[in-house]
Amino acid sequence: MAVAALVLSVVAIVVSAASVWYTRVSADAATGVRAIQAGRRLAERRPRLSGHVGRIGSTYRLTVTLESDEPLAAMDVRIPYEAGGSLQGVSFAVNIYGVYPVSPGQRAYRASACDPLTGEPSGLQPRDTAIWKVEVDDNRADTLRLEATCRG
Repeated sequence: MAVAALVLSVVAIVVSAASVWYTRVSADAATGVRAIQAGRRLAERRPRLSGHVGRIGSTYRLTVTLESDEPLAAMDVRIPYEAGGSLQGVSFAVNIYGVYPVSPGQRAYRASACDPLTGEPSGLQPRDTAIWKVEVDDNRADTLRLEATCRG
């Protein structure tokens, strides 16, 4: 009888250890699934933007359009330096709504989306466009790289 009780106790300990191991593996798998889903949701919510620098008469303008389906509460756009620290040959015109102020004689490389009537910072609705007047150098590259910080 004592042997049967001992065997039953050992079996119970083995089953308990297996249960602990299975629970830990399941928890790790669930954590992995949650991380994958969070990454997928972030990718789905990442705004899709398109941009274009066009000439109108003697001036140039940068147009950025929100292509995705979720509105943005705010958007900041920056013209970064090229690799190696060189300029891209395009800057925002100063003294217009949304362009971050710079010291006299300096060029502006950062702007935010603003309401064209009030000048107040604003967001974008799907397919809406933010437009800024830009200054373009003659020796610029054919493509312009922008960095955008968006809040939704």
